[in-house]
Amino acid sequence: MGNITYNARTVLEIDDETVIGFDRDSEGYDRMSIKIRDSKGKVILKMERNDWVVYPTHLFDLVCPAQGKELVIISKDKKTEFKVRFNEYPLNKFKKFLYSMSIESNIEWFISQIGSPARISVWIMTGKLAWGNYNIIVGSDAIVINGKSFVGGNFFTGSLAALKIINGRLALG
Repeated sequence: MGNITYNARTVLEIDDETVIGFDRDSEGYDRMSIKIRDSKGKVILKMERNDWVVYPTHLFDLVCPAQGKELVIISKDKKTEFKVRFNEYPLNKFKKFLYSMSIESNIEWFISQIGSPARISVWIMTGKLAWGNYNIIVGSDAIVINGKSFVGGNFFTGSLAALKIINGRLALG
């Protein structure tokens, strides 16, 4: 069971630095920004409003198929193997998706809070991320930061940041 946040501008933030976030352009389209650091704190990958900057001396592999629905980042030291996947669901399939993740409680409440939109964009993050002094594991049922586990199954709407890590502590929504 994961954590679900709707309409967050920042998907993941670590110590006041945006790791994955979005800005809307003048035409109303979301533009993604990403900054991934390695275990030594060096930037290995950066995207600003859909424009790439890659640091090949620290990056082992980057997978980004042409459809733009998936991103896999692997650092040379293999301490970061992080995957971000994008899906867009019609409302009825979004509900099935939540049930498939064993998120069953409060689904109807959550849908009512977001206004029952016709289509819902979903970002799924999994894998491990070494970020300076942090070792972060994002799984389907928990987030682990430096060996301390935080359980999922929460719904948040309208938050600025979905997941924030501040001084080794996790804040949701």
